[in-house]
Amino acid sequence: MCNNPPEWAKMIMAQIESTGVTARKLAQESVRVVARFKTLCPEIDSQSILTESTLSRLRSANARPKRDRLIVLGLTCDWVTDPASSHWTEKRCQDALAGAYAFAHEVLAASSGAPKRSGIPGDNPVIARHRHTKFAFGSAGEQLLAELDLNDGSAEAKLELLHRLAGDSDDARYWRMRAEARSPDYAPPESLPECCTAARRYALEYFRKQNLSLAQLFLQVAADRGDEESKKALASLKGFEEQLAASIRLVAGRTGTGTPSRSGPPRATSACRQ
Repeated sequence: MCNNPPEWAKMIMAQIESTGVTARKLAQESVRVVARFKTLCPEIDSQSILTESTLSRLRSANARPKRDRLIVLGLTCDWVTDPASSHWTEKRCQDALAGAYAFAHEVLAASSGAPKRSGIPGDNPVIARHRHTKFAFGSAGEQLLAELDLNDGSAEAKLELLHRLAGDSDDARYWRMRAEARSPDYAPPESLPECCTAARRYALEYFRKQNLSLAQLFLQVAADRGDEESKKALASLKGFEEQLAASIRLVAGRTGTGTPSRSGPPRATSACRQ
């Protein structure tokens, strides 16, 4: 280690030493961190995993800091110091990413790098995607975002369907990756009619839960894509549940998929391709 390390190396040393764990432990935990966050933060992948050698070179200023590894280092230091890290909620993951982005931004600035705007604290992929959903779907979108803490992939699948039917293909791809990461048995519909049927199923689910705002949202995005059954359901709230159930049974009978149960919607939805 050099006698007078640069400021950015001191920042990295302070971050590592604040955890009270060994470099080996940090390297091992970074594998779990990358696996947990790679769908949330597209900048990191298997090449971003930390090694003892990498940590040593960073501490001694023998390697220039790279943005993706700084993000992983920030996340890993947070991860190892929180006993509840294996049960982090969506909000906690957002906070961890915000902290990691801030750390990476500060280190890169100190090393006279040129950090991109996305490295500015608070502007990370998860927050940006949440912001897009809130802007597009308002309070109903916020309700769906709150369901992400179910951690079963269902909320991610619903968000993908909404963005896909609304024509937001980039956000739809993001939520699809999230759904696939959460649910190994993810089985998306392929066509526009199948996506509209899935939207009506979700609308029926929320109607039965007496959540009319979400029920109407799913019907609206399907109706906007020309789905006649959704248009009919939107036109009249009287007999709302019966009309939705009948339309789903009709499509299920045509496709031979059987009648959906009252327990809830299919596990996943996907891209609509006309």
